[in-house]
Amino acid sequence: MRTFFPTSTTGFTVLTIAIALADTAAAEQPAGYAGFDDVHQMPFGRSDMTATVYEATEGPRIYLIGGCDTDQICYDPNSTMQCYCSGLTAKTQYYSPDEDRYSTTPADAPRARYRHAAAAANGVIYLFGGRTASDDVITQVDAYDIATNSWTTPCTWAGATSDLTAFTDGDQIYVVGGWLPDYSAPSDATLAFNPASCAFVAKATTPVAKGDVASITVGASGSELHFVVGGFYQDFCNGEKTVASYNATADAWTVRQNLVLGRADMALGQINDHIFAIAGESVNDECTRSIPVVDVERLDAGLADSSAAPYAGAWVVEQSLPSTRFRFVGASHKAIYLFGGQGAWVDDIDGNGNGGFPIISTTMVYRPNSTVVPGTDAAAASTAPTAGFAAAVAVLALAVSTLQL
Repeated sequence: MRTFFPTSTTGFTVLTIAIALADTAAAEQPAGYAGFDDVHQMPFGRSDMTATVYEATEGPRIYLIGGCDTDQICYDPNSTMQCYCSGLTAKTQYYSPDEDRYSTTPADAPRARYRHAAAAANGVIYLFGGRTASDDVITQVDAYDIATNSWTTPCTWAGATSDLTAFTDGDQIYVVGGWLPDYSAPSDATLAFNPASCAFVAKATTPVAKGDVASITVGASGSELHFVVGGFYQDFCNGEKTVASYNATADAWTVRQNLVLGRADMALGQINDHIFAIAGESVNDECTRSIPVVDVERLDAGLADSSAAPYAGAWVVEQSLPSTRFRFVGASHKAIYLFGGQGAWVDDIDGNGNGGFPIISTTMVYRPNSTVVPGTDAAAASTAPTAGFAAAVAVLALAVSTLQL
């Protein structure tokens, strides 16, 4: 920190504080900042939940629902592929990215579940599939009305799966993939769910049947593309590289370029229609242990070249995460927010000699490199003064005024 020695003791104190604040503010938000940063910690750790963005009048909210809220313990010393969550939650909370705070006021869901899917339509968040703590697939469709802060169970889904994904297109919600109740195979089904009638209608099947998948929506309203990325196919021994996009208007799937690294249970996000696959889960060659993937891959939208087809390019590795996590969720609002998950393997996680994966309670924000994805928060951060810098300027003005007295 730089130090000045004015003759006024009061001025010296205030000026020193002002310069310290300015230096700190600059360190907090350097020009061209991009990468990962921790923000407000979650009220409690959880994994395998859902994150759904809702644009409220007072600003965006990211609703976190359900999940596993205990460490996952692996009782077979020869394999970490058979791990169990002993505690599930029905808690509903939301995170406000603009305010960096959590709200615990939303009502609890009717039942605890994890490894489910969620999507919103007309101000209501719907939950599909997932499993109980005893590993049974949940058939009830639960619905959360955001305006009334209340839950209902409007219908059931006889063909429910777990480890599936869901997205909204217009007034319809589409549920895709997931594992059958006995894990005998993943589903290749695409089902359109009509919230008004609670009916599921079969659509074009996916190019590859997968569980532990993730999805992200890009494009303007009315011309959206829904990307389904990674997952596991047929067994849990190989993380999938396959990627496909779905056009609901045409009821058609398009196979896209593969990921660089196969992965499942990842977080997906999008900034200016660029898609990011973040971290996730892979498996070792012996198929005995889950291996967290620690990098970020980006699929360029290709919109800058009008002669090229959008999203026809290859995935590229952007950077690595500062910490290990998988079985977590992400949501996009100017930046990409990452919630909870499970961390790196611990040899004795329960004090009884059993290994496992610890639960994570951190919230992380990812801002892509502004030179790669123009117009992101990172670009704005390089020119806009931070709150800390503004406060430092105010104190500095006070110091100058004091020195002049």
